Amino acid sequence: MNDEIDKCPDSAGPPENHGCPLPAPAPEIKQEAKEQVNFIAHNILFNPGSDRLMDSSYIALDQLATLLLAHPEWHLTIEGYTDNSGTQAKNLLLSRKRAGAVKDWLAKKGVSEGHLSSAGYGQARPIADNRTPQGKAANRRVELKLAIEK
Repeated sequence: MNDEIDKCPDSAGPPENHGCPLPAPAPEIKQEAKEQVNFIAHNILFNPGSDRLMDSSYIALDQLATLLLAHPEWHLTIEGYTDNSGTQAKNLLLSRKRAGAVKDWLAKKGVSEGHLSSAGYGQARPIADNRTPQGKAANRRVELKLAIEK
């Protein structure tokens, strides 16, 4: 490119960007990592009607903490849900407490609280039919959403 039209004469860049370097591509979270986090989410379980984590959840949570510590650029949003047993207000509070319990566990394992957020949605957004025991069990869940810190 001719120097008179090069807007960045001290660095190399393509003509279509006026001789300036192209910005680095935005970092992405690999699909494999997203699938691993989704698998972990299915293994985070709570005692019925409680925000107390079941002992069987600790292995999955430890795996999640290890993954997050290895990727400090990631931000994790923890969403809590319940089935439709009980009142909407009680379920909303329970779902918030469950999401908070996961967040607290991760923070105790060294994950920066600035990289974690939690929210509860109660019985909203069911993924299965609440008229069956299997559906209710599926709706009592946490969902984990990864994003890149900006």
